[in-house]
Amino acid sequence: MNYEEKDYQVYKEVSKIFADYILDRIIKNTEKTFIWIHDYHLFLVSKMVRESKKCTYWIFFTYTIPIIRSISSFTL
Repeated sequence: MNYEEKDYQVYKEVSKIFADYILDRIIKNTEKTFIWIHDYHLFLVSKMVRESKKCTYWIFFTYTIPIIRSISSFTL
């Protein structure tokens, strides 16, 4: 796959919007907050939340597709 720098910049901007939204909610919440960040699209959001050190409990979850041993054995 080919990625262009401008596309990555947009990805970072959108990730920051998500992270800022989450972090704003943590600041307003007086109780301990548990955050679950789900899926590979949000890798950068997870990093931004973790690096902020404003959240004590957070989980990042992603799933993977098992590697197929042989392409020839894969049929649709």
